[in-house]
Amino acid sequence: MDGKARMGEFLGRNESNLPPMFWKALAFSFVFAVSALAQNAKHPFTFEDMMKLKRVDGPVPSPDGKWVVFSATDVDLEANTKISHLWIVPANGGESKRLNETPNHEQRPRFSPDGKRLIWTLKATDPSQIWMCDFDSNAGTLGGKPHQVTNISTGADGAIWSPDGTSCSCRRYTPTAKTMPATSSGTKKSRTAK
Repeated sequence: MDGKARMGEFLGRNESNLPPMFWKALAFSFVFAVSALAQNAKHPFTFEDMMKLKRVDGPVPSPDGKWVVFSATDVDLEANTKISHLWIVPANGGESKRLNETPNHEQRPRFSPDGKRLIWTLKATDPSQIWMCDFDSNAGTLGGKPHQVTNISTGADGAIWSPDGTSCSCRRYTPTAKTMPATSSGTKKSRTAK
């Protein structure tokens, strides 16, 4: 008596009465159970395991207290890169989700005082600039398409809102001796910011 016949006998049916979908579901369940057990097998926590963890940075609660926006950094060891994206999670708990589906590096989100807009640093161009978008607090999503609000030749970062939410300010990158390109003679070029 083969395995299918034994299973059919166990279930009070003969093999021919069991639908093919039953056998597919049984096989899938078996494969799933074996893979789940294999994933739970203990092994030492390695450097590679650590690099697979997201690094959470700068959680910022919305003014109404419903949401928390943060950046989370992913590391790609093979490409030797790291990139952060904005994520959002309900403040009372729940699933987190990407806030902005861009492949670009984004960080340092800040809500406007009324919670209707969000600014953040985005590296869609080189150097990084400040971007803004409306925010829908009921859905926890961006409302519309993000747009760039700075265009500073040396880059912008760390934007904050004015208390009344009518404007924001940010840091401008300023070239230093360490970041200025060297001339062919090896000395640093002097540059003045415009």
